Amino acid sequence: DGRMTMMGAIVLKTLAHLRIRKRLHPAVVLSLDEANNANLIGQAGQEVRALAELRKYGLEMHVLTQLLDFPSEEITTGVITNTATKMYFHASDSRVAKRRGEDLGGGYQTAGHDLRHYKDGTEWNAPVKVDHRYAEELRELQVGECYLREGNRNRRIKIDRLPQPYGGSHLAQAKLQVSLQSIY
Repeated sequence: DGRMTMMGAIVLKTLAHLRIRKRLHPAVVLSLDEANNANLIGQAGQEVRALAELRKYGLEMHVLTQLLDFPSEEITTGVITNTATKMYFHASDSRVAKRRGEDLGGGYQTAGHDLRHYKDGTEWNAPVKVDHRYAEELRELQVGECYLREGNRNRRIKIDRLPQPYGGSHLAQAKLQVSLQSIY
C-alpha cells in the first residue's frame, strides 16, 4: 500500500533527523492520528521502540486512537507503558472503558461487605472488591471532559471549547441559525 510506504518513509526520515541533530530543542512532534485504524503502529513494533528510545532525542509522539486494539497485545502494552501523558475521553463501550480503567488505576475495596458461604458451612464478611472504578466514570464523561494521566497521577479535567472561528454578535448568529433552519 502506497500510504504505508509514504508514512514509513516520513517516520524513518524523522527518526534519522533526530539522531543526528545537534540540539534537543525544540521538540519534534510526530502525531499519529487514527494510529491503529490506519495501521500506523505495525506488527514489527518499530514505533513502540521509537517511543521508548527517542524521547531522549527530543521526540514527542502523539498516538491518537479511539480503541486500544493494536496488532498484538505486546504492542498495546508497549504503547501504554511508554506513553508519559495520556488523555482518556468518554468511552461508551464497556470493554474500551475497562481497558482504559485498568491503566488509570485498577480496582479498589469498598467499606461494604460481601457475605461469602463456604462448603464447610462457615461464612465470612469479605470486603467488596470493585474492579476498575474509573471504567464507569469514563462511560459518564461529558463532552470536553477527560482523565489526564501523567506518570502515575490522574486528574479529571474539563477542556475549554475553542472560540467560534467567525465573528458576529449573538443576535446575528441566532438570526443566521433561524435562517438556515428555515431553508432546510
